[in-house]
Amino acid sequence: MTGAPLAIEARPTVVVFFASWCGPCRAELANLGRLHEKHPGVRIIGLNSYEDFRDYSDTQQLRAFLDSNAPWMTEVVSADEAMLIDFGRVPRIPTLLVFDASGKISAEFRRDQRRPPSYEELESAVTNAAKAAKAL
Repeated sequence: MTGAPLAIEARPTVVVFFASWCGPCRAELANLGRLHEKHPGVRIIGLNSYEDFRDYSDTQQLRAFLDSNAPWMTEVVSADEAMLIDFGRVPRIPTLLVFDASGKISAEFRRDQRRPPSYEELESAVTNAAKAAKAL
């Protein structure tokens, strides 16, 4: 990561890149919803990316998507090109990054490199990020 486009708090943080038209994003947000229920102290930030791809979406569609798929997600940011570059050039969604309490990336699930993570993989990544925080 070349910069710090988002302020990372002193707790595990999950950053998910998604769009309302993205089918695999729905499954990933469902897993993040489960994670949020079990680990409410974990910060989850949604970076709305490529929302305007082929005019598939608009603001109302995005709001309806979030209300249906991630009503628990309170932090949603529109990711512009500079932010995507800051996060290592996110070419495909969903992409998910897990940061430990120091702001270091402790796990990456990049859609251009693999399938979206299972719930168990997400929980393990967050647990490991939390353990790293306690070791500080």
